[in-house]
Amino acid sequence: MDRLRILTTGALLLLFCFAAPASALADYAPPPLYDMVTASDLVAVGTVKAISAKTYTFSVDAHIYGDPVSGDITVGRFEDWECATRWAPYKIGERLMLFADRTDRAYAHMEHVPEGDFQLRGAGVEAEMPIVGLDIFIAYHDIQQATGAKAIKQPGLAGFWGHKMPLDRWVGVIETMQRLYEVKRDFPKDKLRYRWRAIQEIRKVGTDAQFKAAMADPLVAYLVAELDKRASWLR
Repeated sequence: MDRLRILTTGALLLLFCFAAPASALADYAPPPLYDMVTASDLVAVGTVKAISAKTYTFSVDAHIYGDPVSGDITVGRFEDWECATRWAPYKIGERLMLFADRTDRAYAHMEHVPEGDFQLRGAGVEAEMPIVGLDIFIAYHDIQQATGAKAIKQPGLAGFWGHKMPLDRWVGVIETMQRLYEVKRDFPKDKLRYRWRAIQEIRKVGTDAQFKAAMADPLVAYLVAELDKRASWLR
């Protein structure tokens, strides 16, 4: 079951899916985008420095939030499977924004512990967002729901279906959500049934003025609405 990484959000991973040519079309349940930008153990921008059979070395250029890492870390590689295919093979010098969980936390209750300091969030390729120049490419349908912009096959990124956005804008969205919310994840009480870390608590920490200003961005407004829905389920 190495290919079917346990989804750390507690969402059920679909076992039957249709083959798709690119990440955005993969038929499985990825972690919600609001979860990625508020509850990952690490979000960072960096460069692929070395590649091995099971991991790659990621040189952190900019820490966005999460575990206070710097320098080089090792990350478990994504492996193509029936429902998700990486847009291109790993290569040295590739720049990415990484959404990851610490291996010792994400796999604390697992018999099999994979190699690497960190593991990618989810079983698709959404946890590795490629960066080209000043733009980032995001394989999430949420962008279309929030902005109306449709996912397309991106020129210059063979096989990548998704959305292009200025990197500084996307970093601003993530930092805004971090200012507005504190999200905690842990293992549910019924550890015999659920072995992944799920959202346990969502707390608003932003001021009314901060929320009002943030809602001017349609993507932030969408993420706020989705996170508030999730919070209502926890009450």
